[in-house]
Amino acid sequence: MILQIVLILLAVNAVVFLFKKLSISSVLGMILFGIVFSVPQVVGHVDSKVIELLPSLAKIGLFILMFIAGLEVSWSMLVKERNDSLIVAFFGLVTPFILGASLMLILGYDLLVAIAVGIAMSITAEATKAKVLLELNKMKTRIGSLMIGAGIIDDVFGIVLFSAFIFFFFDLADSGLREFLNLLIILFAFFSGVFAHFLFGRE
Repeated sequence: MILQIVLILLAVNAVVFLFKKLSISSVLGMILFGIVFSVPQVVGHVDSKVIELLPSLAKIGLFILMFIAGLEVSWSMLVKERNDSLIVAFFGLVTPFILGASLMLILGYDLLVAIAVGIAMSITAEATKAKVLLELNKMKTRIGSLMIGAGIIDDVFGIVLFSAFIFFFFDLADSGLREFLNLLIILFAFFSGVFAHFLFGRE
């Protein structure tokens, strides 16, 4: 089991290294690796215990990534861009929701499915965004602070809506609570990094 985990990590890092050499964002390499890894012919050769362990390892990686993002973010810029972040977050939440829900209704799905898809599309991939900004050294810029600030606000409202939706309409309290706890972990990691940044006077 340990050998398979090591091999997977080595394979991911090899893909990341290759993409960086080609001047392509390593995030695309990770996404591509994930798609290939999920193919039944590939994942079928992996120990089931490893498959069960990977989500936990992913959460640890996510925590570390968001902590690093918090360390690198410009707190003063984040506060300065708070009003613009609210505006961007509003449209970043509403626009995907309307488009996603409308498409599902046009395709003939019922209202609950349309709402679920709309909410899912409204939630941003904050960790992916943070990774790209870190790679581009844009975390401390105005656009970086705006994207991170808007993304955090967007995710808070999106996850709360999603958790409430599946709780009230599908009675999936465990799933809703799990998603909300995942959000809290991300926020805790990020703001721990921000606090450490502020505490040690890096800015």
